[in-house]
Amino acid sequence: MLQFNAAELVIGAAAGEGEKHHYIPSLCTCAWTGDDDRLCEYSRPHKEVKPRRTHPDGTSYVRGLYNVPKNDAEVSEFIEHQFFKVTDDQAARVLQRIRAGENINWDTDTRSAWSRFVISIMLRNPEHITRLAAEVAQFFSAADAEERYQKIRKSDDPETYAQHLALSNFRPIGRASVIAIQKVIDSPLMGGRLNAMRWSVVTFKGERYPLLTSDRPILMTNGLMNPGDHLAIPIGPRMLFVATNNEETENNIRRVDTNALIAQVNDRVASQARKYVYGTDDRQLRFVEKRLGRKWPSTPLECRFV
Repeated sequence: MLQFNAAELVIGAAAGEGEKHHYIPSLCTCAWTGDDDRLCEYSRPHKEVKPRRTHPDGTSYVRGLYNVPKNDAEVSEFIEHQFFKVTDDQAARVLQRIRAGENINWDTDTRSAWSRFVISIMLRNPEHITRLAAEVAQFFSAADAEERYQKIRKSDDPETYAQHLALSNFRPIGRASVIAIQKVIDSPLMGGRLNAMRWSVVTFKGERYPLLTSDRPILMTNGLMNPGDHLAIPIGPRMLFVATNNEETENNIRRVDTNALIAQVNDRVASQARKYVYGTDDRQLRFVEKRLGRKWPSTPLECRFV
């Protein structure tokens, strides 16, 4: 009889197959494109960092990353086709207004849409999906799962829990992994904290170099609870979204020399990157070469796994 183990049934288990699933959606990087509708992708396929012109759709993706294999389509495709689609569509409308320089009325819906997106960027990368899926699989692979099944198994049921999973149309492992990623991104604690912060945008004009971004674009202090804690994310070559807990911290950031601030942001963004750094062109190749591969933690969550 065909049997499946838990690791084959969780989100991400089919990664590498199917359609593109972007962990950095093109709405994040499209502002870095030029007249050719392409940006500069920096990567280190071997020893040297290589720049490449590519469309935002052609990078920062893994095929089938969010699919749940061996399950019905409603479960298998829910995260990509529904949850992230809604998340990204709502954020795209907000980001378009920010980039246009609109004076946005940050009501509850608008704040929640942007917060959810920012949190999703922290958590939807392949490394985090792999860790979360492993934790769910471990829970369902534990010996007590088999013991619980044996206690409720009827005489005509499959002999083992693994055989039951192979035959059943209802596979709780896959559903549990989908619910887990959704609940973490929609966490009231994380979203509420970010919603309560003071939001602003720092714009740059005429500086020597533009901002970079990467597959780890969020700059964050060790938490967001203390008065001086803050979060930032480049949203364009000349725009930096900033969230602070008070006006003093925001003013301190704005008082930094703009060229120095860009250098600090670019240093972090490039040093945090796992595979890709993005710019408008390849002028910052040497800068990126010195930093890509450090794999600094981008959030306190990643500190647990470094």
